[in-house]
Amino acid sequence: AIQARHSVRHYSSRPVEEEKLQQILEAGRLAPSAKNEQAWRFVVVTDPELRKGMMAACQNYTFVGEAPVILAVCSD
Repeated sequence: AIQARHSVRHYSSRPVEEEKLQQILEAGRLAPSAKNEQAWRFVVVTDPELRKGMMAACQNYTFVGEAPVILAVCSD
């Protein structure tokens, strides 16, 4: 998996289907964590203005604002 990975920098403007998004979030929810603490939170950002605003938090990489959905994974 590591050898075949690549970074995506161009995104389709097509919205991500809700079913696919839910599958991704469920996989993250079920991921193992130390002591099963699951100290993460998932924030789903679909609003175009919010996505563009998040570019500042991502070193102003424009492709961040172009993605149809941003999944921000936060942890304590």
